[in-house]
Amino acid sequence: MDAITKIKNLIISGYKKSRHDKKSSIFDFDTAKSIANQNNLQIEIQLIDAYIQFCIENNFESAKSLLDKYQKKMDVNLLGYYYFLFGRIYHKKGDYDRAIEFHQKALDTPGYDSPGNALNNIGVALSEKCDYDRAIEFHQKALDTPGYDSPGDALNNIGIAFINKGDYDRAIEFHQKALDTPGYDLPGDALNNIGVAFINKGDYDRAIEFYQKALDTPGDYSPGDALNNIGVAFFNKGDYNKAIEFYQKALDTPGFDAPGDALNNIGAAFFNKGDYNKAIEFYQKALETPGFDKPGKVLNNMGISYRESKKYKESIKCHKEALKSKDVVKNIQNEKYSKSLLKNSENLIENYKRMEELEKSGPIEESKKLKSELKEKDVLSKIFESFGD
Repeated sequence: MDAITKIKNLIISGYKKSRHDKKSSIFDFDTAKSIANQNNLQIEIQLIDAYIQFCIENNFESAKSLLDKYQKKMDVNLLGYYYFLFGRIYHKKGDYDRAIEFHQKALDTPGYDSPGNALNNIGVALSEKCDYDRAIEFHQKALDTPGYDSPGDALNNIGIAFINKGDYDRAIEFHQKALDTPGYDLPGDALNNIGVAFINKGDYDRAIEFYQKALDTPGDYSPGDALNNIGVAFFNKGDYNKAIEFYQKALDTPGFDAPGDALNNIGAAFFNKGDYNKAIEFYQKALETPGFDKPGKVLNNMGISYRESKKYKESIKCHKEALKSKDVVKNIQNEKYSKSLLKNSENLIENYKRMEELEKSGPIEESKKLKSELKEKDVLSKIFESFGD
């Protein structure tokens, strides 16, 4: 086996192992660098170092910088691996069109010998773009590729696509197929996803069962996510104290990357317990979380909490701010719908003002009737149902 082939194999091995065994992964990358040094292939060290920055250090900008340097004197024998890593970097940066472009370039490169991985990653990018049918198509292409060594990944990803399509039984079927695949090295991930499918089916006890299994199993997922999901299951069961307990466990988990979601969920649990002040406190903490990407959802929740506390001016302010938030705008499909939502919110605000006036000096029964109507017809509340817990 020549030096380039050995380096290729070690890059693939190090890349795969990095998801759950960083120590073994860095050993493979270091061995690849040693082979490059022994064979005077200094330029390949930049490519290997780029993979190390991406896989081990999670430093995507540094990985990109090293690839830019490698591009000037790159070895055509490893061109596909250069394109593949660029595809992964763009995916992590959220630029899914560019990710697809570079994975396709890897596929089009003569001699690139990991086409199944590139096809699978195109499927993942398409899922991020909400094109689930095409995503399934590319994951299936990966499965049909001779020599593809990660069929469990593709099967698990097909399951995720079916979850997003709302076909939870098919999702469970494919996640189970992933678990049954010999050598599948991320069973915790599939177990966690089966939990997600069950929670969407309304089977909260089964969901908790699989989330707990995921916590006890190695996987490419955050234990904090599973704990947060267990909290969601208890929330849906109506056990708000247990829900808060698990949301807090998620927040206390090192590396948990969705603290804003957990804080919002704690706020929702306190709201359902009737403790609106505590709900507002945790909604505010969620809004103050760096990088939190659902401020509109939280502002809406906070507005409803203020309404229940009879603080109507604060409620109006929250709903106005919610309408300006990107996470609200992203869920409004066209301009007509957007204008309709704005008009409805303006009517809602006028009703709040009217309610406030009635509670100060108007008939009690009319005030109660208006409040009841608002609770039933709160347009913003219904819009936000699509956001989940």
